[in-house]
Amino acid sequence: MLNLRHNYHELTASEKLQYWLAGRHGLSPQDRFFFEGHRSLPGQMYLAERKALYTAVLTRRPRYCFEIGTAGGGGSTFFIASAFRLLGSGQLVSLEAVGSSHLAARRRYDRDLSYLKPYVCLLQGGTPAAFLPYIQEIGSQVECLFLDGSDSPEESVSQYEFFLPYARAGTVLMAHDWNDVKMSALRPLIERDGRWILRTSLTQPDSVGFVVYSFGP
Repeated sequence: MLNLRHNYHELTASEKLQYWLAGRHGLSPQDRFFFEGHRSLPGQMYLAERKALYTAVLTRRPRYCFEIGTAGGGGSTFFIASAFRLLGSGQLVSLEAVGSSHLAARRRYDRDLSYLKPYVCLLQGGTPAAFLPYIQEIGSQVECLFLDGSDSPEESVSQYEFFLPYARAGTVLMAHDWNDVKMSALRPLIERDGRWILRTSLTQPDSVGFVVYSFGP
């Protein structure tokens, strides 16, 4: 049986054929969008995670959303940028540490996703200090951030600590792999801090661990 909780790019060649012959008809048009993404652009994250990211941006309507971890650009990057396109304003600023991944994502957006380019800025680097010009542009505040970088728990904490001084009432924090080692040091910091209010929490089988928090009061 096809697993329609994950995403199209995880299917084998035979499963993709089965999906087009029968499985696709079982999904709503909206869920097809989240499951398939952009079919020429490989992407990660499960359907429910993609939908939660997209919904959070539509709800908060930030001027910028800061993402750590572009990877191939077809997962969270694509769906956050697509949410900004639906809003008609705002921009995702996405940072990727691996140079080859950053270049591959840039080529794909130049070639296949020119319609999203006004809503996404792809940066390459290993530190969130690259976001400072954008943060300062909107009054030294962060309205939306998504943490999905390397598997290092220490890096996740360091990235969070960079953003925390810029958090304001209503700031949205989203994080992937919430139940894995990547977030094992950050998770207790967030959960013990009463200023962060949990808005969404996804677990298996719909997610490997995904949360949306908003900053109080």
